[in-house]
Amino acid sequence: MAFRHIGRHVIPELLAVIRKYQARGQIRNDPPETVLRLLMSALGGYIITRLAILPDYPWDDDREIELTIGAMTRGLRPD
Repeated sequence: MAFRHIGRHVIPELLAVIRKYQARGQIRNDPPETVLRLLMSALGGYIITRLAILPDYPWDDDREIELTIGAMTRGLRPD
């Protein structure tokens, strides 16, 4: 239930940010909900791996986040 409550408030804000970057031509013009799902999947995968699957691995969190966001933005770059 908490996720639904948070989502009701956060999701519209995130979609607005995605639309802003799409309007600037910095993100492909795919449906904003799809872009959000892709971003959440990548970041969620990192968080799950970091905290649950390999919590003792010597992660460089700043670098991992940078690489993840870089991969996503290159993948979402307009054709």
